[in-house]
Amino acid sequence: MNQEREIGTRFKHIHDKFTQHMNQKLRCLNVTYSQMELLLFLAEHQDRKITQKDIGEFMKVKHSTVIGILRRLEAKGFLYCVVDEENKRCRNVILTQKGLGLKCEMEAHRREEEQRIRRALSEEDSHKLYELLGKVLESLE
Repeated sequence: MNQEREIGTRFKHIHDKFTQHMNQKLRCLNVTYSQMELLLFLAEHQDRKITQKDIGEFMKVKHSTVIGILRRLEAKGFLYCVVDEENKRCRNVILTQKGLGLKCEMEAHRREEEQRIRRALSEEDSHKLYELLGKVLESLE
């Protein structure tokens, strides 16, 4: 295969496999990988207002995608949205106790998958890969 094309294809395959593994692990919690990322973001930022716009910027997805994820999580009772009292055009997203209760298990599942990846690499290779991925990401932004 042409190496110029293969790098992007490999990134896609890695992302797809990682997401597939995470979704399997998270099935017992009734959340997907994307939903987990959002819930963990909310859990880590409980000390401030989080708007739908903040979530879109964090997840690097469109507003319509954010709305879909929020609706599914709200239906499951993991969060709720309220109109901001200071800016009626904004909706704040608030994590429920049920959503917060998943934090430790979600973090454990994420750590397990990280360790799974790192087991295939030496510590030196792991650091180098992290650096290289940073350069790739920087070149794409």
